[in-house]
Amino acid sequence: MDNIAGRFENRPGGYTRIIKTGNRDGDNANTARIELLPAERKEEAPKESKKAEKKVEAKKTEKKVKKNDK
Repeated sequence: MDNIAGRFENRPGGYTRIIKTGNRDGDNANTARIELLPAERKEEAPKESKKAEKKVEAKKTEKKVKKNDK
């Protein structure tokens, strides 16, 4: 248990994942699989793709609204 507790020492909660697996044959009871989540990894800054850079560089068009005088 000590090695598992060390994995989650910095996590405030959410240690498990519950996956519903359907109903059991025979008595039709609900079943689920309970898993411990992997240890937290230090996340690196996400790399921006070339497509994202192109979208940022695109010029914004302005809509011109004409007022009708009656």
